[in-house]
Amino acid sequence: MATDIVMPKLGMSMEEGTVVEWLKNEGERVEQGEPVVTISSEKTEIEVEAPDSGILTIVVPQDGVVPVSEVIGRVSAEGAVVQPRNGETINEKNQHSEKSTTQKTPISPAARKLAKKEKIDLSGIQGTGPGNRITKEDVLKAIANKKEAAATLETYHRQNVKTASEEIREVPVSGIRKVIADRMFQSLQQSAQLTLHTEVDVTELVRVRQQMKEDIAQRFGVNLTYNDFIARATVLALQNHPQLNAKWDENQIIQYGHIHLGIAFSTNRGLMVPVVRNAQEKSLIQLSQGIKSLTSAGKDGSLSMDESKGSTFTITNLGSYGVDEFTPILNPPEVGILGVGRINEKPAIYDGEITIRALMKLSLTFDHRVLDGAPAAEFLQELSSYIENPYRLISFEDNRG
Repeated sequence: MATDIVMPKLGMSMEEGTVVEWLKNEGERVEQGEPVVTISSEKTEIEVEAPDSGILTIVVPQDGVVPVSEVIGRVSAEGAVVQPRNGETINEKNQHSEKSTTQKTPISPAARKLAKKEKIDLSGIQGTGPGNRITKEDVLKAIANKKEAAATLETYHRQNVKTASEEIREVPVSGIRKVIADRMFQSLQQSAQLTLHTEVDVTELVRVRQQMKEDIAQRFGVNLTYNDFIARATVLALQNHPQLNAKWDENQIIQYGHIHLGIAFSTNRGLMVPVVRNAQEKSLIQLSQGIKSLTSAGKDGSLSMDESKGSTFTITNLGSYGVDEFTPILNPPEVGILGVGRINEKPAIYDGEITIRALMKLSLTFDHRVLDGAPAAEFLQELSSYIENPYRLISFEDNRG
């Protein structure tokens, strides 16, 4: 004999209801008056009690929707055979023996409704009601804990944001920094830049400079640097490769008959590029004197506007910063720039023998719109030849007292 559990009528207008959750498992024993299922109408949710003691048979599963007074489950004596809605015979004794080992936690309708509203996960709540039933008070406690945790997280977040903001310093981009930023960005956007790298043997250059520098300092009052030799070599090589002493002007290439050599160097106000004008007319010593005068003016802030514009080719040397090799960016509207690295002593083959040589890396960036890789490489070859044979850089004027 089985007793039906039916969908109750919760209001005059209620025509159907929803099985929200079965509080007991299929085949589980229930006691008369014990809540076994939660059902809901459009506005109301209640728990339905077992009409009798016995074994539970679930007819309508969770989330099922049925008309009022429709059978949703049955309670019967152990071993009884019941007929579910689809007409299939079920042996309740067997169902009891094969029931799931997972036990559902009973939840009061008020607790379920509140949890749904506050988006509380009921699976993480330990019920304090009879039979570990989750009550409304349990959900309220979970809500309080959730709010406390959220408040703690918000406080932690605010503290972290404050700490981070205290470690950030905003630096306005203006003045020379803004000019440099705009020009370098424009350079990369408006030209087809390609860089060639090579390594030159500067062993002889090191020896010649060491031999000359004291005498030159006494006679001319200048400290002859490696950059002075490289500047002189660059000027001589450019005279034979006018494609690199030029600029791109819309649909034409303009080649200069003069060489205004830009010498890039760093100051506490940023990068500066003073210009040695008509460098092709100057000897090694005259170039050295011109470079020293311009860089000194740049460092003390007395460099004029005319002295820092109009370059046709630029040299940038990062060797003093321990840099071996880098990719320089064109100084618009120029089509060539030479990057110079530091001098390193390395094992190398010289005259068929392995020996220690002083080596330096050069990097030539050029505008591929103006010339191809081969003529750029030829310029780099000639430049390297001048540097590796430094006596070719010394003129008659350099030896006069």
